[in-house]
Amino acid sequence: MNIRLIALDLDGTLLNDDKHVSARNASALARAAGRGIKVVISSGRVYPEALGCVAGMEAVAAISACNGGHVVELAGGRVLQATALPPASFRDLLGLLDNFGIFYSVYGSDRVFLREGILEEFPVYARYMEGMACPQIHATDLEGAISQAAPGSRGGQGPYKVYAMNPDLSRIAALRRRLAERADLEVTSSSPTNLEITARGVDKGKGLLALGRHWGIGPQEMMALGDGENDLAMFAVSGQPVAMGNASPGVKAAAARVTLSNHEDGVAEAIEALLAG
Repeated sequence: MNIRLIALDLDGTLLNDDKHVSARNASALARAAGRGIKVVISSGRVYPEALGCVAGMEAVAAISACNGGHVVELAGGRVLQATALPPASFRDLLGLLDNFGIFYSVYGSDRVFLREGILEEFPVYARYMEGMACPQIHATDLEGAISQAAPGSRGGQGPYKVYAMNPDLSRIAALRRRLAERADLEVTSSSPTNLEITARGVDKGKGLLALGRHWGIGPQEMMALGDGENDLAMFAVSGQPVAMGNASPGVKAAAARVTLSNHEDGVAEAIEALLAG
């Protein structure tokens, strides 16, 4: 199989348990890029965070952030896809999350927006937010704050994704059942305690297809590596889906092969096997 694009999730995939890219993984990506293969980061993270995770890695050609809602080709900073949640959908969604008592943050192109006071209501997530490597805007009127924010260098502010979290699994499950009734939203997850919500039709797979159209690369020429539910969409459009050794059973079942875990340089193992033919 002639692979011309490799798409990589970050957390639990390219990043090890210390949230770093190992030297072996970086070397494998550089070798792939040297063979003319496009290397893409496909992440649920907001763009600046995803970019920061691979800072200095010239092998990376593009970042598909916010689960494919915000896709940027790094050479020249060209925005290839920017699909925001529709205003009415966004407004209704925030009301629903508040009614359910769910913590949430809203991802723009280069910053994250939070409702004023939400961290006081959910102090358990204060440390998580402090660890995010991008600007954070706290506002009573999130729609107004997003519309007034400077567009930034990587497209408009969206909103591209709403990230909902709660330690109560039953509450998350109840919310997901409610969201499943909505025809205007796409809902996935990267862990049992979160939901990742985008506009209908926005997912990691669609992000890869947008890049494939831009570069003239077909789905069968793509390899995708991931470990979570939100990676299944890119598995579905990739000729060679590869699950990490630490992936959930459902993700492993959807893959063509399973590599080593993220802390055992599973990305490098899969790419080295690919390059060895």
